Amino acid sequence: MPANSNTPAIRNLPGRRYHIDFEDFDQKAADTKVKLFILCSPHNPVGRVWRLEELLRLAEILQRELPKVKLVEPEGTYLIWLDFTAYGLTDEHLDDIIIHKANLWLDSGHIFGQGGSGFQRINIACPWQALEKGLERLAAAFKNIQ
Repeated sequence: MPANSNTPAIRNLPGRRYHIDFEDFDQKAADTKVKLFILCSPHNPVGRVWRLEELLRLAEILQRELPKVKLVEPEGTYLIWLDFTAYGLTDEHLDDIIIHKANLWLDSGHIFGQGGSGFQRINIACPWQALEKGLERLAAAFKNIQ
């Protein structure tokens, strides 16, 4: 998982087995340029199988860094359902942040019925640059909201 360098967070201890440098991993996970983490278990090329304690520590670090907004995996559509329920906001407050802080107009989930409360729908059938700018504004609007 390279961030500011091409150095992976997995190290070889001389005469011992490979291990995860958790301090390095934590720093790299916090880097806003990191978009993806891929875990290979068993590790490639040495075949190391990560212990439960190691996997739990990775999960703890990643949970601190992952956004509260969850994507509902789409199936054959360009309309993406975003789950904002982790914020515990009313639909009105959620709409207010998206419209006035992010300066975006999404489809508020509650217009689709009670089950849509806390969700928003975004149309991604647009140029990549427009989508990227919109998502950056959305992230900035929610950055300091607990």
